[in-house]
Amino acid sequence: MGSVTVNEISTDGTMAGNSDTALPTEKAVKTYVDTKATLGLVNFKAAVGTSGVLAGASGAIPLSIPVGAWIIGVTMNNDVAITDDNGNDTYTAAFAGGLVANINGGDAITAAQNTKVKQIHGCTFGVTTGAVSIALTPNGSNFTGGEVSATVVYLTIEELADAA
Repeated sequence: MGSVTVNEISTDGTMAGNSDTALPTEKAVKTYVDTKATLGLVNFKAAVGTSGVLAGASGAIPLSIPVGAWIIGVTMNNDVAITDDNGNDTYTAAFAGGLVANINGGDAITAAQNTKVKQIHGCTFGVTTGAVSIALTPNGSNFTGGEVSATVVYLTIEELADAA
């Protein structure tokens, strides 16, 4: 690397030395990365009549996902079969608010108990505000019964400071 000579092996997991002549150990790199990246899980369970979720023509479940996080994936399950008032008995799901993206490709999700949706996004969905929710919409007129649970996996990475 030109005139740079490496003359030190650093165990500093903060990388505070900012040196051009030190190589960090594997443990130092792992410690540094572990403090800069957070893998998070948000779980919810929504049933008809619970705080207005799955009641009427829509349901919105707020998720506490930090701004700047990337949604990695979501898994959903109908814990109790979904019903609506005109017998369509399917629904759609999408992220809304600080992130707008369909779940299950925007396709209807079958109402039967233990219908599962699993989607891995590959870090393609970035949260732009803190107000992220999963919006559930009946394909009939109004939800009348059911219970949905979901787990959302997200990743946050602390942005590195500009080099001096």
